[in-house]
Amino acid sequence: MIKNNIKKLRERYDLTQQELAEIAGVTNKAVWAWENGISEPRMGAIEKIASHFKIKKSNIIEDGGMDNIEENNRPFATELTSKDELDIQKELQKMIDGLNSKDGLAAFDGQNIDELDEDDRELLIASLEQSLRIAKRMAKQKFAPKKYRK
Repeated sequence: MIKNNIKKLRERYDLTQQELAEIAGVTNKAVWAWENGISEPRMGAIEKIASHFKIKKSNIIEDGGMDNIEENNRPFATELTSKDELDIQKELQKMIDGLNSKDGLAAFDGQNIDELDEDDRELLIASLEQSLRIAKRMAKQKFAPKKYRK
């Protein structure tokens, strides 16, 4: 039933009825009515919720629909902030400096990063940067206060 799916979704993401109402573009009284089986959300609200959580509308509409979503299938936290981007660039620079170290403590395939050809160097830096972005989003999802989670 829709009421069970709405409640499971809200509890899974640790949201209040007010927070889910803001996502759906309705009042918290409407969410309360959905969860208590008094009314059902309109398709527009269902679409907003599904889009926000990156799930299928059927996960909200069909009986047991939320049971099909694994715990690790949560969307990432909100977009990275400018501070997050700055932190990523600082950490990336630390990594590059480590790969450039002359004391041999860090190297890529036995070479300092400056000794790599340009394509390999760019690929390595892009891979490191992407890994830092993923790690930052995962950390925000796991540790951020609920107001920052999606």
